[in-house]
Amino acid sequence: MYVLSAYKFRLYPDEEQEKTLNSQLRICKELYNRAYHERLEHYEKTGKGLTYAEQANALPEVKSQN
Repeated sequence: MYVLSAYKFRLYPDEEQEKTLNSQLRICKELYNRAYHERLEHYEKTGKGLTYAEQANALPEVKSQN
């Protein structure tokens, strides 16, 4: 028998940590949205979806643009 348990944590970052977290979350959101739209556009054009590997291989180029 497995017992599942959950933990909740609350963060209280100082001002500098909050700015860093917000910056990182903004970048992650932009990257996710860009990848999502790229998948949609590719599917509309070709009728086939992009694979994770295809998008992951293009990631260094995307990172260098930011």
